[in-house]
Amino acid sequence: MPALSVTFASGDLSLEGMLHLPTGAGPFPAVAVCHPHPRYGGDMHNNVVSAAVSGLTARGVAALRFNFRGVGRSDGDHGGSGEEADDVRAALAYLASRPEVDSARVGLAGYSFGAGMALRVAATGQPKLTGLVLVSLPLMMAGDAAATLAQVPCPVLLVSGDQDHICPLEELEAAAEEAGAHVRVQPVEETDHFWWGRDAVLAGAIGDCFAA
Repeated sequence: MPALSVTFASGDLSLEGMLHLPTGAGPFPAVAVCHPHPRYGGDMHNNVVSAAVSGLTARGVAALRFNFRGVGRSDGDHGGSGEEADDVRAALAYLASRPEVDSARVGLAGYSFGAGMALRVAATGQPKLTGLVLVSLPLMMAGDAAATLAQVPCPVLLVSGDQDHICPLEELEAAAEEAGAHVRVQPVEETDHFWWGRDAVLAGAIGDCFAA
């Protein structure tokens, strides 16, 4: 099914997004996908975001990709103070409100900066999520990563390349082990922070996680 162009409110701002629905009859489980840093060209058309959407819909899961404030046709400006966490909450609320979506089965995924924002929201426990996937989480955004991950009340998958200098695999694995059994790491060989040429591997990892 073609993607649906959508808009939704984040406070006083209007954000743009694209809703991707799998084939078949809904309501579907669904995942909101958060893009990388706006200051470095990140938007909802990023290769990792596209791979996530592809992997999700192929496994019967709807996906909402969206532009944070100040990106593309979304209102506002990127302020650099974490306001994008409000955009994540707004995206989840909008996704759960769609008639095609099973509001009891909504998850969250993010890449790089988007992973940091997703973790910030998930660690509050509100809204309730069925799962969280963080791709190439910048550990400097996580504060005490182990403590923050421990606060997330749903299963967490951390996906990272073994050549990622922004998300060092050994540090990520140590944080996950300390956080608890609900957090696991899936390393990907010969992969750096940008995932070029590794889209299919990533799509499979994300799709399999949420399908399970």
